Amino acid sequence: DTRIAADQKRQQDLQAIKQQVDAFQAKKATLENKVAVIEMLRTAQKSPVHMLDEVSKALPDYVWLSQMDETTGAVRFGVGDDPRIEIGPVLPANSNETADRVFDSLAAGADAALGLAGPEVSGLAIAICGPFDIEAGISRMRGVHKFEEIYGIDLGAAIRERVPAAAALPIRFARDAESAGTGEALAGAGAGVDRVLTMTVGTGLGTCLTDHASPVEFIDGFGVEHLAMRATPWGGRADDVLSAHGLADRLGVAMSDLRAAVDDPANADVVSDHGTRLGRFLGPVVVEFDAHMVVIGGGFSAAFDRFGPALQAAIGAVPVRPASLGTAGPLLGAAHLTFRA
Repeated sequence: DTRIAADQKRQQDLQAIKQQVDAFQAKKATLENKVAVIEMLRTAQKSPVHMLDEVSKALPDYVWLSQMDETTGAVRFGVGDDPRIEIGPVLPANSNETADRVFDSLAAGADAALGLAGPEVSGLAIAICGPFDIEAGISRMRGVHKFEEIYGIDLGAAIRERVPAAAALPIRFARDAESAGTGEALAGAGAGVDRVLTMTVGTGLGTCLTDHASPVEFIDGFGVEHLAMRATPWGGRADDVLSAHGLADRLGVAMSDLRAAVDDPANADVVSDHGTRLGRFLGPVVVEFDAHMVVIGGGFSAAFDRFGPALQAAIGAVPVRPASLGTAGPLLGAAHLTFRA
């Protein structure tokens, strides 16, 4: 009995030690992930992007910005410091990863950038793909091919839990398509145009209509952001058929292989026809929304030279332009919508 008791005691001691080791390994993995992201920030940092005078008017001083982009499942970073936006690297945040991995990528980059930005930071602005409750800061993404593991989670609370430097900062959210459209209307391809329809073409299809650089939410009671839910003649909703995801389905490739497929000359006719379909869908919308220009943003806009001419031909006289600000557009728009508007 004494020997059994001693063995049991030893087993309990070993179990306690194992729990400590497991906890240490978990902390070690988290720290290694943060260190890796910080190193990526240091090695991949890009030069500042200097913009027009409109940028300095639109951005509050010392606003730290971040964007979750549905096009690639990535987190993009930049710092607004009047009169410029400095764009940081794109950090991987696989849209099919666990919630912890997505938040760790976002938090590690934010933590490093806040440290570099110094103490005079006004807040954290986040342009987020949807469906997303921007007032509550809670994801409603489910059944949309992206970030489903963060459904129902308070994003602001998750960031504050992981980033002590953000604990006392206001964290505000803006829809990514509205952020992109507002940025382009302020200082990009749509600058100086009264009414601009910006379409972000990525995993989904985002819509923003601006009037003098201010988002228009409804047209005769119809929610502009719901345009992607409309049916098309090609057997599905616009979000499913006309997005980059829809093109990947047509080509029979995974989203991760789409860029290479679009660049393949053998697929040129299909890519051009995708532009034709998008133009045929948007033609009546341009009239309905009284848009004076169409701007194409999102990851697929990088291939504008391959589908843009067909898109323009299908839409007609209203000019179609690719987004010109790149990553800076949604960052600028998010800052303007959350801290200036």
